[in-house]
Amino acid sequence: MTERAIDWSKRKAVNVVDLGLQARVEKLVTEAMLPVTRATFPTRDAAARACARLIQPITNRYGLESGALLFSLTGKGDGPTRAGTPVVGREDCRLSYQCGVVVQNGGQVPGGLLSGYIHSHPIELGFSDNDLYVAAGMPKRAGALQYVTAYVSLPSGRVFAWSTRAMQDTPQRTWSEYAKRTVRRLP
Repeated sequence: MTERAIDWSKRKAVNVVDLGLQARVEKLVTEAMLPVTRATFPTRDAAARACARLIQPITNRYGLESGALLFSLTGKGDGPTRAGTPVVGREDCRLSYQCGVVVQNGGQVPGGLLSGYIHSHPIELGFSDNDLYVAAGMPKRAGALQYVTAYVSLPSGRVFAWSTRAMQDTPQRTWSEYAKRTVRRLP
């Protein structure tokens, strides 16, 4: 069941949660990601690109964000990387005031160290402040590298990356300033 993004009779923003849609999309994303979750990639960027190629078309079609945690197999963020099992958001981004995916609930990779995450956006909007905030909290988790990299894929096929190292190397006053000044586009 879905409803309008704005309940005009009450004049307040609403988020549309469709658990049936979420379950269907979760199944599609999990099946699509099987080759990626079983593979080892030479770099974290390569793993993020592979995830984006598979999850972004599903996000484009169904309007739910999805993502996965990324794990370093050597303890070096730029070395061999695997993706954990994916997760899917609850809100239909096409109808909701705001939406997202809780990537922290993604599957783990035994023996891997958390080195970042990838997630999809249903519109051509780069990193949100919340995306960077989530990344900034990841190094505090047990089994995480000191610096992690967040990735976002967009409907156009572009993938952007942001490293928490920017918080040390190029401090900014707000998350929005980090998004404007320290995000890089993957080739």
